[in-house]
Amino acid sequence: MKKTKALMIALAAVISMSMTACGAKTDDASANLPETTQEQTTVAAETEKEEKSEETTVEENEAPETTTEETEAEETTAEETTAPETTAEKVTTVMPQPTVETVEPAAEDFDYQYDATLKGLVIIRYNGKSPAIRIPEEINGDVVRQVQIAINNTITYVEIPNSDIIIGRDAFKDNAALKGIWFPYGVTEIGDFAFSGCKDLEEIIIPDSVTKIGNDAFHGCKSLQNIVIPDSVTTLGENIFVECLSLENVTLSSSLTEIPRNAFSKCNSIKNITLPDNIKKIDAFAFNECKNLESITVPDGIEKIGKSAFAFCESLKSFTMPDSVKTLSYGAFIYCSGLESIKLSNNLKKIEMNTFNGCTSLTEINMPENLLRIDRTDAMGGAFYGCTSLRTLELPDTVKYVYSNSFGDCQALTVTYKGVEYNYSNFDMLYKLLDDN
Repeated sequence: MKKTKALMIALAAVISMSMTACGAKTDDASANLPETTQEQTTVAAETEKEEKSEETTVEENEAPETTTEETEAEETTAEETTAPETTAEKVTTVMPQPTVETVEPAAEDFDYQYDATLKGLVIIRYNGKSPAIRIPEEINGDVVRQVQIAINNTITYVEIPNSDIIIGRDAFKDNAALKGIWFPYGVTEIGDFAFSGCKDLEEIIIPDSVTKIGNDAFHGCKSLQNIVIPDSVTTLGENIFVECLSLENVTLSSSLTEIPRNAFSKCNSIKNITLPDNIKKIDAFAFNECKNLESITVPDGIEKIGKSAFAFCESLKSFTMPDSVKTLSYGAFIYCSGLESIKLSNNLKKIEMNTFNGCTSLTEINMPENLLRIDRTDAMGGAFYGCTSLRTLELPDTVKYVYSNSFGDCQALTVTYKGVEYNYSNFDMLYKLLDDN
């Protein structure tokens, strides 16, 4: 708009000059021409100045947008620059350096085969003499994908640098001389029997990239003293630490919901253990024959304690069962000869056969307020058979069935039911009253 105005003024000036040349009054033209020219020049200059001012203003208005983009770019760059530092720190915490110097043997020291499914090599034997070895990342240009080394009594320490490698089934099974192994962040699974029978294994650190540890993975690792299962692990296999006779300190993943069957059976050196908050089930024989287990902390929310879960835990003194437990299975505390007191869940409806058979030190136990039955007996005896230190027991009125020999050999016991007392001399009357046969 302002450019158009300037052009019109300039055009008027041209017309005025033409009229002067064609006979207009010389004096008037001479008087007016400079004024007109000065005015036009001034207006044009002011117009140009305003236009430049507007362009400058637009540029200034656009400038903050550019600054914002530049700032965001700088922030993004800063984040990208910072990120590797965080990652590096994490890797450092889960991938400790070997405590001994390892060497990488020559290719001819290994027997291996190509696996088309894995698209790489599986090492199946080590024939070298070096006791501390580093597994090569590749052999003759082919990537090593899995280790499954047959029995070798030479190897004492192993370092695995390749994060894509599979610690598969039988990976180091029965390598009795193996003392320590290190593998990197990135390994996601430890297969069945991976270290089973490695009786000299003392040191292993599981990185928090592992999500699953298979059946019998550390079965018979008799020298292993400490184990930390990282929170990344959601599944433990059965028999995982059976007969780890030296195992003392155990830290379990908070992501676990179950302690599997035979998990710590015959781990005689464990004295104390705390179960994670998310555990819902302790499976059969989980702590069977942990003869030095003195205490175990069980979280609220657990629902089932399996068959013989704590059988023969001779040093266990007391046990507190949260009310979330609904199932207490056959022989759960059988022959816990040191057990003195136990608090049962009030939501139990049934006490199975042999649950407290042979608990010769038991003096204090509550009966669940909604208990319905004390279950059948077998050749080994009844639910409280041989509880020779138990003096009193009061059954709630809700109980409908108590089977023969449930209190066998409990010579000091008096049982009260609906205000009537029964003792060793007349337990048969109670059995007859509450027997559904």
